Amino acid sequence: MTLLHLSVVQRLPQTWRVSADRPGFPVLALASASGDDYIGLQLLGLEGALAWEVMQGLQQTLSEIQIACFVAEWLGQPCLFVHRSDESAANCRLKNLGVAIAESICGGRDEALNGSSAAGGCKPAAER
Repeated sequence: MTLLHLSVVQRLPQTWRVSADRPGFPVLALASASGDDYIGLQLLGLEGALAWEVMQGLQQTLSEIQIACFVAEWLGQPCLFVHRSDESAANCRLKNLGVAIAESICGGRDEALNGSSAAGGCKPAAER
């Protein structure tokens, strides 16, 4: 069993787009709903070189089924960015490998739409 099977990731509450001046590096998309958005997955419980190794392993396994994704740093930690249209396929592949995906629990649909989750009001169930 590898660390991939023991990994836990959470979806970042924001949507992202790729920076035009630094291809392959994400920037926060402000209330964007364009067709070219990305979702970010952050690894929970690991940091440093080991976290980078695990995220690169997750990227490789998604690439094996032709899901375009990339790993980039956000707030000092590696995050895996997947095109929004591939989110379901990526989640399915990761779950089949034994990766746990922490679900976020918010007070309600309106709270999530008003941006409270982006300000930290929405936390993974494991952190509540």
